[in-house]
Amino acid sequence: MKEKRTIKSFLMILFITISLPIFAQEKAQKNTKNNKKTSTFSIGEIVVRDKAIANIEDAATTTEISSKQIEARSDKTLSDTLKSVPGINVIRDKKGKMVFTMRGLEQSNVATFVDGIPMQDIKTNGGGDLFKIPVINTSRIVVTRGVSSALYGTLGSAGAINVISKRPEKMFTQVDAEYGVTKDYNFNIAHGAPIGNFYYWITASVAKEDSFPISGKLDKTKKREWFDKLVQYQLLGKTFNDLTLTSVSNYLNDTGKWNHTETFKYQVAGKVGYNITDDIEAGISASYYSSKRKSNSFQSNTTLSYDDEDSNWNFPNEGTPAWKNAYTKDGKGAIFGDRAFDWPEDYYITVAPYFLGKFGKLNVKTSLFFVNRFDNTKLWMDQDESSAYLIPLQFGPAEESSYDETSIGINILPTYKISSWNTIGFSIMAKNDSFQNDYEPIDRSSAKYTDSKMSINYYTLGIEDQMKFDTIAGDLSLTAGISYDTQDIRNIEIKKGKNAPDKYELVKQTLPSEDVTIFGTRDSFNPVAGLVYDPIKDFLKIRSSFGIKTKFPSMSQYKDIVTSTDTKIKPERSYNGNAGIELFFLKKTLSFRSDYFYSRINDKILNIFDPTLADEVYSNLSGVVVQGTEISTKGNLENVSKIMDIDFELSYVYTHTKNNDTSSLTKGTRLEDTPIHQVMAQINMNFITGTSLNLWGSFQYDQIQYVMAYKPADGSAFTKDAYTTVKLNNPLKLNIKISQKVFENHTVYVMCKNVTDDYNADPFNPGPGRTYHIGGSAKF
Repeated sequence: MKEKRTIKSFLMILFITISLPIFAQEKAQKNTKNNKKTSTFSIGEIVVRDKAIANIEDAATTTEISSKQIEARSDKTLSDTLKSVPGINVIRDKKGKMVFTMRGLEQSNVATFVDGIPMQDIKTNGGGDLFKIPVINTSRIVVTRGVSSALYGTLGSAGAINVISKRPEKMFTQVDAEYGVTKDYNFNIAHGAPIGNFYYWITASVAKEDSFPISGKLDKTKKREWFDKLVQYQLLGKTFNDLTLTSVSNYLNDTGKWNHTETFKYQVAGKVGYNITDDIEAGISASYYSSKRKSNSFQSNTTLSYDDEDSNWNFPNEGTPAWKNAYTKDGKGAIFGDRAFDWPEDYYITVAPYFLGKFGKLNVKTSLFFVNRFDNTKLWMDQDESSAYLIPLQFGPAEESSYDETSIGINILPTYKISSWNTIGFSIMAKNDSFQNDYEPIDRSSAKYTDSKMSINYYTLGIEDQMKFDTIAGDLSLTAGISYDTQDIRNIEIKKGKNAPDKYELVKQTLPSEDVTIFGTRDSFNPVAGLVYDPIKDFLKIRSSFGIKTKFPSMSQYKDIVTSTDTKIKPERSYNGNAGIELFFLKKTLSFRSDYFYSRINDKILNIFDPTLADEVYSNLSGVVVQGTEISTKGNLENVSKIMDIDFELSYVYTHTKNNDTSSLTKGTRLEDTPIHQVMAQINMNFITGTSLNLWGSFQYDQIQYVMAYKPADGSAFTKDAYTTVKLNNPLKLNIKISQKVFENHTVYVMCKNVTDDYNADPFNPGPGRTYHIGGSAKF
C-alpha cells in the first residue's frame, strides 16, 4: 500500500506540474496571434511516416478514423470507435472488459499504441480494456488489419491500432457531457495551449455505467430456447428440473436489466512539450485511470473434453469431492455458471518522457515509458455477493486476488532520408515486464500470500526501408523490413500445491529449453514487405503486403502451463498477406476498394478446460487459417441541393475460418464466435442550418458455438463427430443521433443506440438493448 501511495503522490505532483500552464491563459492569449506550429513532426505514431513515400500501413488494409467522425458519433472511448471499423467485433468479455476480435483473431494479436506507448494488459500481452482509452482529444486513429510494421517487432502479429492525440495550435477548451436514461453519464473536459515554444494539453473524464437493459427480444421464453440449445444437460441423463442452480434462475428470471454491471471511472491524461529549437523537442506525457466496477457473465460447462493421457471423455467437475457436483452447486464448475466479479480497486498509470530531433536528413524519436497496473478482484458465485468461490487447491476460505503489473522500457526510432525517393527507418526497443499475483481470504482469516510472480525482458531490433519510384507506367512505392526479437525470461516462481510441505512456498520453474538462434529464452526473425502501385493517378491504386511474425507466450500462459520439467507450449507463428485495388471517381470524392486477406497462425495457443485439474490450461493447435474479402465504398458530397453535405461509408467483410488441427484440442473446423458475414454502414448529413443527422450500424451473420452432439462412451477414441454447431443470433444494430449547433461552438444532441433493440450473437452475453441519451459539447 505504501508503494501505491507513493506512485499516486508522484502522479499528483506530475499533473499539478502539467496543469500549471492553465493559469497562464493571459500569456497564452497574447501569444496566440503570432504563434507558429509547435513542431514540424509528431511523436504520435510509433511508425515513422514520410507522407511522400507510402509505408507498410498504406500497403496493408488500413482505416483512418478522423476526429470529425469520432465527434459525429459521440464516441467516448476506443471501444465506441472500433465498433465502426470493418472486420472488428467489439464485445464485453466475461470479466466485463471491452475487448475485440479482428477477423476472428484475438485482441492479443493486435498492437495498440496511444501516442507511441504500448497499451496492454502486461500479464496477458492482450490489448487491455478499450474502455480505459478515451478519444476526446484524439486527432485520428489508424487501424491496420493484417500486416503490421517491422518496427513493432513481435507486437501486432495480426494488425495494429495507433491512437494519435491532437496538438494545440492555439489555446482551446472543450467540454462534453452525456446522460443516459439508465442513469449512465459521461463528463469530459480537454484544455491546451501553446505558449511561445512551449505547449501543453490535459484531459479529464468521469464516467458512470449502471446495470443496463437488455433487448426485449430476449425474453424468458427466448432465453429458455437458447439455454436448451447451448446447455446439453439432457445428454447427461438430467432434466431441466434437476438443475437447482441459482445461476439458471438469475439468467432466466432477470428483471430486465443486466444486473451486477456497474462502473465508476475517472481518468486524467496530459502532455507537455518544449521546442528547444525549431527541430528539437522534448517533453513528457502521462495518464492515470482508476475505477471501481462490477460485472457478471453466464457460461455453459456441458461440453465434454477428451483426456489424451487417459484416453477418456470427461464431463467437467463430475464426481467427488463435493464441490464438483455440477448439478446442484453453483460455481465455476457448475454446468451453468454465473461468475460475478467485483473490482474494488483498479488503476492504470503511464508516464513517458520523449525526445524528438531533426538533424539534417536524420530524424530521431525516443521515448521512455513506465506503465503500472494494479487490480484487486473478488469472485462470487452469485450476483448478490452472498456466496464466494473457493480456491479448488486450497479448500479454505473464499479468497480475493490482486495483480500488480509493471512495464518499463525504451523506444528509439531513428530514420534517415537517403534520397528524395528512399527513407530508411530503424527501431531499437527494450522493456521489462513483471507481475505478482497475491491472494488473501475475503474474511481476512489469514495473511496474504503470493501465488506467483514473474519477470521477462523483451528486445527488438528492426529496420524498414521505404522507396518510391516515379515511372512512365505510374508511381510505385515499396516497403521492406525485418525485425529480430527476443523474449528473455528472467524469473518464474509458482506457489506449491496444497499437498506440498509448505503450500505457500514459491518454487522457481525451469525455463524453456528450445534452441535459440542468438540470444534470450526464445527469439525470432520477422520480415514484412509491401507494395503500392498507382498505374493511373487519381483513378486506380493497387496494394499488396505480406508479413511473418512471432507471438511469444504471455506471462499468464507461462504461469498456467509451466511445470518443473518444461513449458510444453510453443510460440505462435503468423503469416499475413493482402492484395487489393482501389478506384477513385469524381475527383476522389467517391472511392471503391476491395481487398483479399489471408492469415495463417501455426501453433496457435488455445485455452481449453482440463477436467483433471478442474481449470483452464493452454496448449497449441497445429494451425488456424483465416481468409476472406473486404469491400468498401465511401464518399463525400458537398453542397447537395445547396442545403447539406453528406459523408457515407459502406463495407462488407466475408471471413472464412478453418481450424487445421485434428487433435483433441479442437471441436470443429470453424472458429467460434466469428461472423462469416459482416456489413457496416454510416451516413452523416450536415445541414446549412447547423443540424446534423448521423446514422450508423452493423449486421453480423452466421456465428457458431460448439456443443455436444452426443455423450461418447467411456474409453472411446476422440472424434470431432461428438460435437455439433449451434448457430447464434444474427444481430442487426442501428444507431441514430440528431444534433444542433447553438451559436458557433456549442452543440446539443439526442441519440438512440441500438434502435432495433437487438442482442449480441451470444445470448449469454447479450449486451445493452435500446438506450437513449442526451448530451452536448462546448468549445472555447
